[in-house]
Amino acid sequence: MSSQRVGTGIGWLRIRSVILLGLLVPVLGLAVISGREIAGKQDERDASVRLRDAADQLRAGIDFRSAVATEEIHSTVLGLALDLGIDADDTEQIDARRVRADLADARGAVDDARAEEAGPVVADELRRLDDLRADLDAGRAGRDAVSDVFTELNLALAEQWEVDLAEIERTADLQPQTGAVRARLRTLRYSIEAFSLGGPRINTALELLLDGPTTAATERLVGLNDRFAMAVLRATPPEGSAAERAWRTFEQDESVAITESTLSAAVDVGLGSSPPWQELELGLVAAGLADGERWGLLLTEVVGAAARDLSEAADAHAADAGYDVRNETLLAAGLVLASVAVGLVTAAALARPARDLQAAARRVEAGDFESDPVPVRGPSELRETGVAFNDMAATLAAVEDHAVALAEDPDDPVLDDPLPGRTGLALQQAIDRLRTSVHQAETHRAELFELATHDGLTGLLNRAAAFTAIQRDLSRARRDGTHLLAFYVDLDGLKQLNDTYGHDVGDEAIVRTAEALRTTTRESDVVARLGGDEFMVVGPVPEGGREEIAAFAERIRAAVSLQSVTLDHDEAAPLRCSIGVALSDERTATAEGLVRAADEAMYAAKHAGRDRIAWVDASPEPRDGTPR
Repeated sequence: MSSQRVGTGIGWLRIRSVILLGLLVPVLGLAVISGREIAGKQDERDASVRLRDAADQLRAGIDFRSAVATEEIHSTVLGLALDLGIDADDTEQIDARRVRADLADARGAVDDARAEEAGPVVADELRRLDDLRADLDAGRAGRDAVSDVFTELNLALAEQWEVDLAEIERTADLQPQTGAVRARLRTLRYSIEAFSLGGPRINTALELLLDGPTTAATERLVGLNDRFAMAVLRATPPEGSAAERAWRTFEQDESVAITESTLSAAVDVGLGSSPPWQELELGLVAAGLADGERWGLLLTEVVGAAARDLSEAADAHAADAGYDVRNETLLAAGLVLASVAVGLVTAAALARPARDLQAAARRVEAGDFESDPVPVRGPSELRETGVAFNDMAATLAAVEDHAVALAEDPDDPVLDDPLPGRTGLALQQAIDRLRTSVHQAETHRAELFELATHDGLTGLLNRAAAFTAIQRDLSRARRDGTHLLAFYVDLDGLKQLNDTYGHDVGDEAIVRTAEALRTTTRESDVVARLGGDEFMVVGPVPEGGREEIAAFAERIRAAVSLQSVTLDHDEAAPLRCSIGVALSDERTATAEGLVRAADEAMYAAKHAGRDRIAWVDASPEPRDGTPR
């Protein structure tokens, strides 16, 4: 009794170990792994949210800088007009642009947005801008004053943009971002660079056009143009994005083409390949620079679109990361619950393996090999015992299946499944040899049946098999109240062929005749060679009656006539046949009677000249009236 208690105690300790391993280890592992995954996804989400907010802040400054750029263009045109003594309201000289009215609108847009953007540096430059406005309105400021004030203001705004962009890039580097976010960040960076080069390009062009060409100004404008072209190239936006559409609009706009043409003209003046600036039509120059308003606005829209793309991509990444956080949390909770459930089920099921083995052994003892396998569970000893028992039961079941299959059907696919184990291997070899013997016997029997029922030369049914089939069809016809037709086909001139050219030619004639019968008869017809040059065709009477029967017989006669045999010197001898037709009735109720009646009609065809058809109850019907 004590030994049993010790065994029970050991078994209980193993159960508790399994429960602890089944519950504690997976739960702790899941908690650690899932916690790290969730924390990482949460960090990604937070970084994407910060990136989105930084992009939105950058977008907030774009409208302000756009307004500043618009005011700069109109202020430059007004300053240029003042320098040249052109009346800003003279529509004939500046292409019908009311400069002062447009400038007032631009100033209003700047004033509306300046409260949000007035940092300490920008605020100082805005005060200088207010002074410039007063001087322009009083006619005291020219193009140089405009260039100085707006250059400093744009530098301050550019520095603020650089700060915002650096914050965006720093935020993007904190966590791995998607390819979409990286691509849009690159587009934004180079779109801003292209925009930032707009003011310096126009100011340098004005310097060349109005102050006269200098080497320094020319080289500076060429360099600015190259940097602008490179920034545009590097800013290639993702396909289908808002930035792509904005860049396409910029490149196709007529105002952009006019402004770029004016900038190119300034380069040509600097290089000496165009007339000096004094010879240029100032109105056209002013018009070209006035189109710069649209040019600058479109560049601003490009930057805004790029910032919007980045914000949307970051927002989408944040949403995806949040979705992943929720999924990871739910998955971790589900796995923990599943682990607990598995542990509880395992604990409840550990006592059953022994009872399962006992019940299964009783079933096998009773000859029941098809029962379900013993579940493999519990401590290692019981699992190994369960596996061994299942293998043994599977072997016994397979042996039983093979024995039954071999007895019922030697071709059963189950016999191709190898039996397991050494004993199964020996039994499988014995079964394979027995199957081979059975197949050989079946093949031999089939060959004997073929020889017993078919003509060796033509492959058609022989006389005995044909009479058996005809008698069967007569019995069926009597039950159905129908009739059979019988064609007795005799090959004309076979004896002469044999005597003159040998039996090989005669055999060829017989084979050719058999081929003609195969191609013209129906699937339901009994087609046989009765012996020598005599053939028989028996089948159902067609619906067309006598006319259809005559047409059927004629098709057979014509098919034989199309056949020929090869004689000496490649000479071909056509074949001919005589056909006797008979129908089943009370006088021909047996196979012998029906064949005999058709035979008599065939002899009537022979006596009438051969190569024709004759009926048992009528005179022969010659093909062309010429006896043969």
